[in-house]
Amino acid sequence: MGYSVDNKPFKENSWYFRNALVRANYEDVTRGISPSLVFLERFFENLLCGTNHELRNRYLHLDWPLQGTDQGDASKETSKETIATSKEITSKETMQGPSGVTREQILTILREEPTSTAISIAERVGLTPQGVRYHLELLKKAGRIHHEGPTKSGRWVVHD
Repeated sequence: MGYSVDNKPFKENSWYFRNALVRANYEDVTRGISPSLVFLERFFENLLCGTNHELRNRYLHLDWPLQGTDQGDASKETSKETIATSKEITSKETMQGPSGVTREQILTILREEPTSTAISIAERVGLTPQGVRYHLELLKKAGRIHHEGPTKSGRWVVHD
């Protein structure tokens, strides 16, 4: 095809390439994560087009904050669900994708019953308590909710 390619880029970036393949095929519907080809594309752009994307394995972690890195441009191409798992999450991103519907359900429950527990929410939404806690953390990081009072007898406050 006219490209001159040797094994050096694969050797130097083997871990990144392996994880890029995983990310290209990984899907977790319960967390709203869809496969993303962005990282493989960056590897092949470096290999075939001579670009110089920074290929760091940590950028492929689901909780890596994309903003402020070379991978910041990838956020435009990466699925909204992948962005919604980063530590630096915005309120708008929190409510997008299939998991956004789940978080809206959780917010509705918290508005109706501010003393709800993860277990009671899980029963109503159809998730595990751990799954509900995950969504609650995202909502807290996005500034949509906060908890007042003691852990067991406190209440949730929803910020609209």
